[in-house]
Amino acid sequence: MIKVNDPANPALVGEAIYGLHGNLSGDIRFIMDSLTGMQDLWGGEEQVMKFYARTCPRLYELDTIAYWVLEKSAHSNRLRANINKIAQVAIDLSVKNGTPALKILKAEKRNSKFLNEAQAFSCEGAEIAFDLARPLPERFDIGARIKAVRKKQGLSQKELAEKTGVTPSSISQVEKNLIYPSLPALFRMAESLSVEVGSFFDGYAAAHTGCVYRGREGVSATFDKAPKGIMEGVQLLPPDMEGAGVEPYLIRIEPGRKLANHFFNHKGEEIGYLLAGKLTVRINERTQEVGAGDIVYLQKDTPEQWENAGVVPAELLWIKIK
Repeated sequence: MIKVNDPANPALVGEAIYGLHGNLSGDIRFIMDSLTGMQDLWGGEEQVMKFYARTCPRLYELDTIAYWVLEKSAHSNRLRANINKIAQVAIDLSVKNGTPALKILKAEKRNSKFLNEAQAFSCEGAEIAFDLARPLPERFDIGARIKAVRKKQGLSQKELAEKTGVTPSSISQVEKNLIYPSLPALFRMAESLSVEVGSFFDGYAAAHTGCVYRGREGVSATFDKAPKGIMEGVQLLPPDMEGAGVEPYLIRIEPGRKLANHFFNHKGEEIGYLLAGKLTVRINERTQEVGAGDIVYLQKDTPEQWENAGVVPAELLWIKIK
């Protein structure tokens, strides 16, 4: 615990940081939470700017990584621009429709194809998984099979990762079908779960012929934005829809459940047909009732909330138009 006798004096705060640094060695990192909180204490943005302009370069020269937290809405564009100019890396964190996103604004001497593009992510314990585009066609949902076996045995993602020799983040992305495991990794997962590797593929045919698909052939789908226990049995129907112009989903919302956002982050048109049950949907702060046989058509608006206030599950055929 380092006590600063006069924290209203930026120079003394800086000296406390340098003094602490002098007693450390190896990989040194500071997290400053937050510059915004010091603004009132120091008497305005000019003092924050002067402190940062002195301290950040000095820590950089000492080969130390420092993370500075700044609330966007609490500062002027001028201050944010000046801080981004001095910083080696600037990252924008935001939450839209309940989904956190990260955007790289600046990465000094680094090339990134994701620069200035918001990337949605989710947290699995201490691990972060980015919702990147799936690199391979979703021919079948092997991720859901692995996840079901893992949960049945009461293992966490971290425990399975340790048994398999991969990171918990890798397990998380495999279960979401963001990546597919290599063949050796798949065999190690099966061995760690004490199952035959072929059990992950039970019930899948090598190819589908004809135009009729059985309901059981639908591919299980998960929506990261939906809390557990609210939406069950979500399926992509039929399974061979990769590359098509639409994505039809069969969604089941349990009674008494509320989803405080929409199913997708999607800018295109969407249309839904309620097969059974009742739902209420809130769009632009207006709540509307949806009954069996009703159609919901979205052109550009995004629902802010879905709720099943009834006593029976609501089954919704939802089509996302790409």
